[in-house]
Amino acid sequence: MKRFLFLPAAAIALFGAVGLLGAPGASAADPAPLVVKVGDGQPGYAVTQFLPSNVTIQTGSTIEFDFAWFELHNIALFEGDGPAGKPVETPSPATFPNPSGYVFSGDINGDPANPTKYSIKFTKAGTYSYTCFIHRGMDASVKVVDAGSAGAGSIDNQLSATARANAQYNSGIVQLKVIGAGLKGAPDASKPGGGKTVESVLGNFTPGIGQVLQFAPSTINIREGDSVRWVSQDGAPHDVVFGAPPQASPFEFPGAKSGSSYDGTKPTASSIISQDDFGPTTAKSFELVFTKAGSYNYICLLHADQGMVGTVVVQARGTTAPLPPNTGTGRFGDGLNGWYIIIGALLLAAGVGTAGVAKARR
Repeated sequence: MKRFLFLPAAAIALFGAVGLLGAPGASAADPAPLVVKVGDGQPGYAVTQFLPSNVTIQTGSTIEFDFAWFELHNIALFEGDGPAGKPVETPSPATFPNPSGYVFSGDINGDPANPTKYSIKFTKAGTYSYTCFIHRGMDASVKVVDAGSAGAGSIDNQLSATARANAQYNSGIVQLKVIGAGLKGAPDASKPGGGKTVESVLGNFTPGIGQVLQFAPSTINIREGDSVRWVSQDGAPHDVVFGAPPQASPFEFPGAKSGSSYDGTKPTASSIISQDDFGPTTAKSFELVFTKAGSYNYICLLHADQGMVGTVVVQARGTTAPLPPNTGTGRFGDGLNGWYIIIGALLLAAGVGTAGVAKARR
């Protein structure tokens, strides 16, 4: 999603620490770290929330933030206005409050098999707000209370925090599936001279909930000479890549001209497609004319590892049998497990790899 690291200081202050209470406190032994997930998901869906979004801990406690899903996130916690420019990444484990007045994790790409961890120790009672600058609405807070104080009875243990995190995640997934089920492009449009144009929607981003990472529909059936138009309905960045991705950042790659012909003999890719501005080549839609019968797989390079894949099946121009309906979500598990091999081969061919995909999402 769009990055917001260059917000004005006044705007950054909205995310800052609020209501510092009491004096520094300490216990004989620091409690065990409390684990908070930085987003989570399943193929086709990314819940862009801190899980849980609100916790209460004892002064001197540490929160261990687990980046447990493929989506790129960061943690930004500021006291007052924070730094005037781009913050310097704070090494983990971090301590807050601190002389710099902030903690910034830098961009971290998650991995369900081996989650990256980032820790912050809170040494002063107060209520502190933090955010992910990459995803609008991904905000949370931690309340820090001294041992023996009036609020000590509300301190979370891992069991209570995990229960709320699971309930929050399950609610997010349900909402995203409802949103995904409602994604729909414009009706098929007739082309001058014959044929049609089929529209596919590039997922959905709902601030404060998450992302539907699917082409809708993902399986498109057309005839030679027909077109497919991929359209953005929100501010999430995506692209459409057939064959090996170009060896360039998707945010800098100009992409093929919309309306170009495609016969499967060479790779082709769009620029970034979004309603938001990600540079001079950002487009709101991308169209290809398919001129040769065949079955063509494609991906969104930024979100292929989360299941954002699709297929265009092109029948010969003279066929008269009715075409199958345009359906499908493109999610792994919907008969598309072989996509793991395809995507891995594509990324290796392009020299992209996990680090390159993470960089592309920034």
